[in-house]
Amino acid sequence: MKTVFTLALAAFFAVAAGTAGAQNLPIAEIPAALHPGFDHLLGLTARGAEFVPEKIAGVLDFAAAPQDPKRLLRADKRKGTTSAFYQFDLHTDLEQVLRLAFNPEIPAHALMPSSVRMTRWVEIEGGESRLAGLADALKNSAGAPLVVRGVEHEEITPNLSTGTYFSYDLKRAMVLWRYQGRPVLISISRQADRSSVGKQGLVLGRDNDWDYFYSGIDGVTRMGLGWVRSYMYDSFSILVFQQLGDSVRVAGFKWLSAGSLKLNLVNEHHIHEGLVRYARDLREVLESSKLPLPAEVSRVLGEISKLAPDQLRERYRRHLDDLARRHGSDSALTRDKFADLLHDPNWVLQLPRESLEADLVLGYMKCLLGRTCLFPEALR
Repeated sequence: MKTVFTLALAAFFAVAAGTAGAQNLPIAEIPAALHPGFDHLLGLTARGAEFVPEKIAGVLDFAAAPQDPKRLLRADKRKGTTSAFYQFDLHTDLEQVLRLAFNPEIPAHALMPSSVRMTRWVEIEGGESRLAGLADALKNSAGAPLVVRGVEHEEITPNLSTGTYFSYDLKRAMVLWRYQGRPVLISISRQADRSSVGKQGLVLGRDNDWDYFYSGIDGVTRMGLGWVRSYMYDSFSILVFQQLGDSVRVAGFKWLSAGSLKLNLVNEHHIHEGLVRYARDLREVLESSKLPLPAEVSRVLGEISKLAPDQLRERYRRHLDDLARRHGSDSALTRDKFADLLHDPNWVLQLPRESLEADLVLGYMKCLLGRTCLFPEALR
């Protein structure tokens, strides 16, 4: 029985991955000479770890050099994970990236709505001022590197392949300094422990519509696999942001192990597609001519936390009604277990405030970016 189940689930992952644009890319190996640099960077998430810039020169050179987009690059299989690499450019400067994407007053999930449902800092060594000071520290980064560490809780959006979403804690480290005269920020994470059990979610319409439904029901969304208990077992990531001329070159290295029965059912194409989602969103947000200054983004999104419980639930119900109106014919959304939740007025009363606020952040970001806006009062 276990063998039959494993083959069935693995086949599902393989079929679903076929929808990703990278599925046919040939796979090539990242040079093994970079592995010690990865080890050093991932080790920085440990409290008190010393940063030695000389140990990562090869990683930074590789991240800055144009890589062939017609190949899918992967690194080592550390701790049984699968890996992939993706590189892209942001037509902005590193200071803008820091003031928006690494600002404690702006939820990180506002900048990556297709990838992450919610994030919150559990701990920041030295307090939030350490994170808030990154942008200002950039101007004085000619001296010693600045290292900021902490623990962040994260819940991701539904997976394109399975519909499943997970939550977990990440040990985080951020390093800011200058390498060969250019400003560099490295954002590093490693999963602290196994994730919570996967829950059933939906990607409604096109993924870049940013319409998602979170049921809170354990299992895999795919018909016939609702009973499956899946987990993210381990994950590591290194994001390198380097100012190159008028643009910021971003290089993402990601390792992931996820599946069921302690089996890793993730392949390189799944991870690559996740990195593509992240890049697409970050470009749209950070390059948008409609996005206001960071202080205004912070003000608008900060209004969500000030809403009284009844106001918060009313706006969330407006959000759910909009999903039902626009995606009511979606075959997955019409399943009894999802439709019952969507139309149950008491369901919203049971949802934690954290979840309600996270989903409203996405609605407010649509307003700020000039998309269809459900909450015009947010911009007043």
